[in-house]
Amino acid sequence: MEIKELQIKHFGKFQNESIRFHGGLNILYGENEMGKTTLHAFIRAMLFGMEKERGKASKNNEYVLREPWDNPSYYAGTIRFESGEKIYRLSRNFSEEGQSTELFCETDGMELEPDQAKIRELLDGFNEAAFCNTVFVSQRSSETASELADEIRNFVTNYQEEGQFNVKEALTHLRDKRQELERKRKNNQDEKKENIKKTKTRLRELERELEDLRRQTNEQSQQLIQKKERRSQFMQNCGDAEERKQKNIGLWMIVVLVQIAAGAGAILISQYLSVWFIAVIAAIDLIVLMFLFFHIQTKKQRLEKKSQDRLRKEEQILKKMELEEEKLSGKQEILQEEIREKMMQTENLREMLEEEENSFQNKKMDQKIEGLQIAENTIRDLSSEMYREFSKGLNKKVSEILSMITRGRYRKVFLDEKMNVRIDTEEHLLYLYQVSRGTMDQIYFAVRMAVGDFFFQEEKLPVILDDVFVMYDERRLKETLRWLYHSNRQVLLFTCHKRERELLREIVHEEEGI
Repeated sequence: MEIKELQIKHFGKFQNESIRFHGGLNILYGENEMGKTTLHAFIRAMLFGMEKERGKASKNNEYVLREPWDNPSYYAGTIRFESGEKIYRLSRNFSEEGQSTELFCETDGMELEPDQAKIRELLDGFNEAAFCNTVFVSQRSSETASELADEIRNFVTNYQEEGQFNVKEALTHLRDKRQELERKRKNNQDEKKENIKKTKTRLRELERELEDLRRQTNEQSQQLIQKKERRSQFMQNCGDAEERKQKNIGLWMIVVLVQIAAGAGAILISQYLSVWFIAVIAAIDLIVLMFLFFHIQTKKQRLEKKSQDRLRKEEQILKKMELEEEKLSGKQEILQEEIREKMMQTENLREMLEEEENSFQNKKMDQKIEGLQIAENTIRDLSSEMYREFSKGLNKKVSEILSMITRGRYRKVFLDEKMNVRIDTEEHLLYLYQVSRGTMDQIYFAVRMAVGDFFFQEEKLPVILDDVFVMYDERRLKETLRWLYHSNRQVLLFTCHKRERELLREIVHEEEGI
C-alpha cells in the first residue's frame, strides 16, 4: 500500500490543504506547532474513522482535539492511496450531524461499499489496534501496547488456518458466555439458598407446632383418663352408699319383724298358760313395734324418694362428666387430625428441602461452564503453541533489524507471549529497564517493524512516524534511517529536526558510492 495524497478539507488547524507523497522515504519537516501531529492523526482518522466519545472521556478524545478551529460543524477530508495496483479515494465527514464515508476506486471508476470491513480488506486485513502497534508510531510512544500480543495470536491463527478466526474475539465471546452462565448460576444458587432457608424456617415452625399439638394431646389424654377415673369412682361411691342404706333398713326391718313375731308368740303363750300380764306386756310391745314398723316403712319410703332424687342428680352429674369426656375426645380427634396434617406438611417440606439441596448444584449448567472453560483453555493452548512456533521467526526478524540498526551491538532478542522483551548480549540476559532509553526505543522500533513484516504479507503498509527519533543519537538515527531506506516500503517521517534530511542524504551518497 502507498499513500498518494491527503486532501484536508477541515481538520484541526488545516483547511483546504493538499499534500502529495511519493514512494520510498518521505520526510515532512516542520517546527513545533506547525501541525505535524495533526497530519499524523489525520491519516489514522481517515483509514479507521473517528467518533466523539461521551461523558468525561470526551475531554481528551481525539475527536475533540482535532476539531476544526474555524468551523467545527464541517469536519472532513480525503485520502488517496494505492492498494493491489489500484488507486482508491476514501472520503470521510466526521461531523456528528453529517457523518458519512465514501469509497471510490479511481482505477475501475466504481463506487464501493464504504464499510470498515472493505477498508480493512484493502489494508491487508489489519485493524486499528494492529496498525497503531506496528507501522503507525506517535510521539513518545514507540513502545507497543499489550493488545499487540492478542493481535499476533489472531494473525498466527489466521495465517496457519484457512478462513478468518479471531482468537481475541473468540476468547472474549467464550469468557462473556461463561461469565453470564456463572452469574446465572450464582443467581440461581442465591435464590435456592433463600428458598432453602425459608423451607428450613417453615420446617422448624411446623416441628414446633407439631410438638405443641402432641403436648396438648398428651395433656388432654391425661385429663380424659382422670375424668373417666373420677366418673368411675363417683359411680362406685354412689352405689356403695345406696347399698349401705338399703342394707341398714333391711336389718332394722328384720329386727322389728323378729320382735313382732316374738311378741305375738308371747301373747299366745300367755293365753295358753293363763298369765295375763305377760300378754298385756307383749301386746303393748307388739303395738309399739308395729308403730315402729310403720315408722320405718314411712322412713324407707322417704329415703327411697330421696334416693331417687339423688339418683337423678347423680345421673345429671354423670351425663355432664360424659359430655366433658366427649368434648375432650372430640378435641383429641381434632388435634390428631391436625397432627396428621402437620406431619404430612413436614414430610412434604423435608422432601422439598432434599430436592432443593440436591438441585443446589446445577449439573447441566456446571457442565456448560466447564465446557466453555475447556474451550477457552484449548484455544489459548493452541494459539500459544502456534505462537511459540511463529515466535522463532519473529524473534529472528526482530534480532536482524535490531542488529542492523545497532551495528551488531545487540544481536539476539526474545519476545514472550505477552510481548515482553529480553535481550541476549551473549554475556547477560537483560530486561528492557536495564538498557538506555535510546536502546529501548530501538528495540521497540525493531519489534514494530518485524511484526509489521509478518502481518503485512501482501500489502506493505507505509511506516508513519511522528517525531519518534528524539532520543536517538546521530549514529542510532543514521542506521535506523538506513534500514528504512532499504525496507522497500513507503515511509512518512514527521520531524521537527533537519538532521534526518542531512543523514538521509549521506546514506544515499554512501549507497550510490557502493
